[in-house]
Amino acid sequence: MSEDTEKKLNDEAAENGPAAENPENSGEEKKNKTETAGAENKTETDGSEGARREEKPAGNTAADGAPPAGNDATAQKLIYVLGYIFWILFFLPLVVYAGDSEGKRHANQQLNMFIIGAAGNILFGVLTGVFAGTPVGLVFFLLTTLFDVAMLVFAIIGIVYAATDNKKPLPVFGAFSLIK
Repeated sequence: MSEDTEKKLNDEAAENGPAAENPENSGEEKKNKTETAGAENKTETDGSEGARREEKPAGNTAADGAPPAGNDATAQKLIYVLGYIFWILFFLPLVVYAGDSEGKRHANQQLNMFIIGAAGNILFGVLTGVFAGTPVGLVFFLLTTLFDVAMLVFAIIGIVYAATDNKKPLPVFGAFSLIK
């Protein structure tokens, strides 16, 4: 070994403490000081008698990489709520949660709302257009508005039921089942 190398090793030994005084240990100490990046966590040795520090991974995951338990229930509620907001998405609970009786119940109610909502708006829209400019047309226009407000109220009730895990069927729309 050259004098410069020995001097550097001795200087490092003085800085790092007695564990690094032996030149053969200095290579091991350098290895221990480097960070090893794993998929789950990082481990670093700070040189003081083998003490290790572990850092938790960033993000909202468990140690094994699985999502927390509450996430699945929240996602399921979100899928149910989306069907009450956009009735055309009634099939989402059937596709995402196939075989789930709760998903079938919500999908059935959403399909019923979609069919009745579309049929009612088409019927009242045509009658309002036919009788436009007459007092009867105004009556059908008001009936269309009342019908849409009633559908909105039922949709809000469905959203509340889905978000709070209420098992009661929706009034009117839960009375009959198109999806078996």
